[in-house]
Amino acid sequence: NFFRNRLVSVVKELEGTLDSVRPTRLYRKALLELFIAYNDVLKDKDKAFTFYKEYEKNFGGDTDENRGLYCFVMFGVGGYYADKKDYMSAIKMYKRATKCDNPSLKDWALFNIAWIYEKLGKKGEAIKIYKTLITKSSNGKIVKESKRNLFFLEGEWFYEY
Repeated sequence: NFFRNRLVSVVKELEGTLDSVRPTRLYRKALLELFIAYNDVLKDKDKAFTFYKEYEKNFGGDTDENRGLYCFVMFGVGGYYADKKDYMSAIKMYKRATKCDNPSLKDWALFNIAWIYEKLGKKGEAIKIYKTLITKSSNGKIVKESKRNLFFLEGEWFYEY
């Protein structure tokens, strides 16, 4: 509890500095960092989303200097939209996350896209993504979950030949 309170204090301090660094590169990075802090650590997804919207309003998207952070934010925003059942917006954000250099993040984004396709009744698209993940992903958990989901969609176990 001590560390969580300390983290909340640090995040609030960073949030308090935003106006003084607007519209510098530091402001751009702080918005992304605040999204990640609220989304992943403090579990306040609505508050996190406000920082994403501020980022998009001011900077309109990805930049090379914040590419790594931006990718994690796009993945998190995809989750935010999925939780709100705005599946088309979620797919859009997850697709942006698949353009990242981080293979694990890319695979999880693809997995989530396939899951959403299942929810939308787009069985063929989901199957195609799961098969791709099974054959190309190096993440054992994603491969296992993709095989399981594929089994329920097709009714037979997927074997690599």
